[in-house]
Amino acid sequence: MIDRFILTANLFVLAAISGNLSYAEFESSQTKPTNNSPSESHSPLEGNLGRLPWSTVPDSNPLRIRRETSARQMLDLFGIDDSQIQSFIDGQPLLDSNEALIKLLYRFPRFGLDNISKWLQETKNANLQDVAKDVDIYRLRFLRIAGHISDFKQVALLPEQKQLLEYPHFYRITLQSTNDKPTVVICTRNIPQAWIDKNVLGQYCHADGLLLQSGPAQDGNNQLIFAAQQIAWHPESVSDELGINRHHLLLSQLGMDAGLFENIKQLNRQPLLAKDRESFYQMLAACNHPAFQDLPSNQSAAIDLVALLKESTSFHGQLTAFRGHARQISRVAVEDSDIRTRFGIDHYYQIDVFLPLGDVSIHLGNTQQGDSGPVFKNSFPATVCVRTLPPSLQHVTDKLNNRSVEIEALNEQIEVTGFFYRLWSYRSEYMSQFDTRQRQFAPMFIANSLQQIDHDSTSDPIIGLIAGGLFILGIGITWLGLWRKSRGDAEFKRKKLQPQFALPADKSLNDLEIESSDGPDFSGIHE
Repeated sequence: MIDRFILTANLFVLAAISGNLSYAEFESSQTKPTNNSPSESHSPLEGNLGRLPWSTVPDSNPLRIRRETSARQMLDLFGIDDSQIQSFIDGQPLLDSNEALIKLLYRFPRFGLDNISKWLQETKNANLQDVAKDVDIYRLRFLRIAGHISDFKQVALLPEQKQLLEYPHFYRITLQSTNDKPTVVICTRNIPQAWIDKNVLGQYCHADGLLLQSGPAQDGNNQLIFAAQQIAWHPESVSDELGINRHHLLLSQLGMDAGLFENIKQLNRQPLLAKDRESFYQMLAACNHPAFQDLPSNQSAAIDLVALLKESTSFHGQLTAFRGHARQISRVAVEDSDIRTRFGIDHYYQIDVFLPLGDVSIHLGNTQQGDSGPVFKNSFPATVCVRTLPPSLQHVTDKLNNRSVEIEALNEQIEVTGFFYRLWSYRSEYMSQFDTRQRQFAPMFIANSLQQIDHDSTSDPIIGLIAGGLFILGIGITWLGLWRKSRGDAEFKRKKLQPQFALPADKSLNDLEIESSDGPDFSGIHE
């Protein structure tokens, strides 16, 4: 058995994040610090994890104010006029150097995911076969497209285009549906990092694409050409080459873009940032998928906290089950309109939890250099984000939803089955005692809900009844044995001993010639 484990890590100040953020920036606020010593039976960070607010940065983009603007009108605002749009000619190949295409890909992020989500609702029942028959009706409208990759290539921009628009290339990805739908070509600047220099033919993906034109028919199939901001990847099998394990595969089946895991790895151990936004909410939405509720219990693995802290990048997306001590909870409102539209999420709950360490202790610092950094014994902080709370915590839910309190203290044992998101870091009073630049890091888990564990239910009641019955049975057997032994002793005395010492029937004690003594007998005492 491992009695003690020393985990070393250098956690000094992270590089400051600068620049304007397009969406929300995360930052943790602190509650009143505690001065508990790490040598005490509980964690020194108890009740001091802070909140997980998603502070929306004011949007300076005036295009977002015009909620009724169509995609076509947005292109006018981007400086893509009718003369450039007319370069999209049906039935003809779309040249890689097409000026309108290059400019559109540059401006694409400014459409806004909230607007794209709204525009998709207008074409959600569109059939691509019907679209191919009358492209003019659907031109410059957004459609959801999906299929398996049949061709993939990178297209370099001309030197003057690269200098002007400050991006070096884009990708042309051909998707082939499993049915008779038209072949789809997607032009995009963003692909999953795991695809670079890899064979991705046959991978399944989807995109929200803006229809540009029809292309020349190939092998009797019509071709539709789209532009998209990014490709969402949904692998259908485990792949070591592409870094897809069974947990990533499960999340993909629940609707999460597997291409986001590379981004999560790059953010590991950092504070929560705007770059977390898409991956966080997609994982949170996946936990609310009906299929997640029906997962068998053997899909999750017991948590190995030490391994997770040491090699966290190997655990991103892992479905895990654990128990912990919940100390406080807060409700986080989601104000982003596209998150509400796309995922139906208007709030979630953050629970600050302490995970038991058992006999293991965790030292944050470089022990080889004699670093006397912080040491965690008995428990380690963690964060759990869930969509809902169980009925047993309804009183807490009511307080938080009614805004009567922002943070509610808890003292509950909970059980959670959810996905490990990543390690995130935040400021804490305890860590500052060792180095003012040092930040606390903690694992963050995302789940749909949690289960409250009753204090009296830590042991199985059936086992308790069985143990009690065995105890009573043991007492009964012991008593029976003693009773039988006492009967045997009495029988032995009556039959064996009494006859030896009983007087003959015709004699008295005076007839036995026993020598008497009036004083004590000292004959056995020697100097």
